[in-house]
Amino acid sequence: DIVKLYHGTVPIFDNYDVTKQLKSGFGKTVNYKHGAYLIIETTEAMHVVDVNSGTRIKKENGQEANALETNLGAADELARQLRLRDMGGIIIVDFIDMKLPEDRQMLYERMCKNMQKDRAKHNILPLSKFGLMQITRQRVRPAMSVNVEETCPTCFGKGTIKSMSKRPAPPVSVKEPSSRVSSLRILWRVRLTPSSIRSESASSTCTYTPMSLPTSTRESSV
Repeated sequence: DIVKLYHGTVPIFDNYDVTKQLKSGFGKTVNYKHGAYLIIETTEAMHVVDVNSGTRIKKENGQEANALETNLGAADELARQLRLRDMGGIIIVDFIDMKLPEDRQMLYERMCKNMQKDRAKHNILPLSKFGLMQITRQRVRPAMSVNVEETCPTCFGKGTIKSMSKRPAPPVSVKEPSSRVSSLRILWRVRLTPSSIRSESASSTCTYTPMSLPTSTRESSV
């Protein structure tokens, strides 16, 4: 039988890694061989693609050979993504900088060869001095857009949290003094005498007179 009923408890797309493939195929970040990846951003005016080497190991030949291999792999994956997402309009690709003219020409020819499989009308310009490649492509069908991200319920998409200085301080518990200690505490009253106020002297004289305590308190203190 070709069609079988699925009896698993895990969602069928998660069980067969279909969800993971959808996220990798239509997400913002697209990984390809040797740890490199593409960043695809879509705006109202154009599509922008950034090529990153990622965590790939550098070749012994040097940075130029490593950049060439990363860019060739990006050209293969980019041509596939253009057909898969049916991206139309202006597409700007920021490849890794290469100094040798023959390497830049090799990348341009590789991209043209990969785009020969595309049925949509397209035009590819050589790399500019800044390492940018401009591609125009006609959209064949409505653009495929799959939302693979959700807004964070905590920060509501802002990506920020309150700093430590703005957070409320935790409550501090203060212990009340015991009733016995408070009953034995002696309160003093400060009374200023009229003779202590002098116009020419900055010092003042104070006399301290203890308050009269109840009889029970004086007996307990003795």
